[in-house]
Amino acid sequence: RAAAWGADAAAADAVIVLGHHADDDAETVLLKWLRGSHITNLAGMRPRDGAFVRPLLRVRKEELTAWLDLSGLRWMEDASNAKPDYKRNKVRLELLPLLLELTEGALASRLADLVAQGAEARRLLEHVLDAQPASPAKADGSLDVPELLRLPAAAQTEVLHRFIYDQSGRPSAYAEVQRVLAHARSANRHAVPR
Repeated sequence: RAAAWGADAAAADAVIVLGHHADDDAETVLLKWLRGSHITNLAGMRPRDGAFVRPLLRVRKEELTAWLDLSGLRWMEDASNAKPDYKRNKVRLELLPLLLELTEGALASRLADLVAQGAEARRLLEHVLDAQPASPAKADGSLDVPELLRLPAAAQTEVLHRFIYDQSGRPSAYAEVQRVLAHARSANRHAVPR
């Protein structure tokens, strides 16, 4: 579906406006956290992603439905959203209401703070990695493990996470990356100066 929409938008030099709102964005961040995402990847949806535009990401669903009611319009909801059969729906129906209650309505700002801290950490890691004389990730798709292990620990995690993503096309959980690094450290304990 997205590929077809993208082709249509590119051909027409247009944008496709999506109705994702702040609650959808909170679900996305929480789902990434539940999957074990590295803090530098705890981000929500992009307001603009190619031809796709999400102008409502800062607006809560309840604000949208209230505006529609005042305008005499009706909110349209996919009936499957009310069934906790999928992880996203369980987050929407069970976890989000609980977290909203526990944060006394401040969930959006707490998640925004977490995302901002992750972005700061990502920028710092990029700065550290840019200052390195050579990258452990090689152009031929290999990884120089001793070179990797010379980096600070947080940079090792980031490089390996990026390497796995580049090779597999999928993000890896933080714990998964740490297991690989522990194995690499154990196997190379004599090869890398301390």
